[in-house]
Amino acid sequence: MQPANRLFHFLRRHKLALVLILAVLLRLIFLVLLADTLRFGDGAVHGSVAYDDLARNLLETGIYGRTPGVADSVLPPLYSIILAGIYAVFGRGFVQIALFHILLDLLSIILLDQICRRLFRQAVLWGVPAGEWVGTLAGLFYAAYPYLIFQNLTLNDTALWIVLLHSFVLLLIVLRERPTFDRMTLVWAILAGAVLGLATLTRAL
Repeated sequence: MQPANRLFHFLRRHKLALVLILAVLLRLIFLVLLADTLRFGDGAVHGSVAYDDLARNLLETGIYGRTPGVADSVLPPLYSIILAGIYAVFGRGFVQIALFHILLDLLSIILLDQICRRLFRQAVLWGVPAGEWVGTLAGLFYAAYPYLIFQNLTLNDTALWIVLLHSFVLLLIVLRERPTFDRMTLVWAILAGAVLGLATLTRAL
């Protein structure tokens, strides 16, 4: 086999893994280069200060609110609750948050790839289902979009919300593919509804 053919087959076989590796490397580079901007352990939070306040107050008082001991519903609670869990286990710091968001971004890319594969599975391009190429390109754009990289390294709900959005869309596609409405279809529908509910608990739709 010619070197060019070997390279093509290697890229085809491992394209999603390569996109994920690229996503991690780019985010780690941004994290190192922008460390002084992102750091908030002893100073200002780059992102949403409200989420930090809510998470810290939840840990200290057990009450969800920006003012210690006073409950409120200024923001949907899911991200702040997860943030409080991260603070409790790993401590409060920009690195912990960034690494958590990087994991969420990787999951988003995987889900996006699956969405594209299912939507474009019938067409064929260069002997490969078109959905594979579309999924790879979509994942590549997601992995390398500079603003999104920076956004998801800061303290905000975007990375979590995108994961839930992609999960909901994928579940709807799975439902669309069901030939009949049976018990399993109902299970998928309930899962889709649950994910949509979690999304609304993350960001108001």
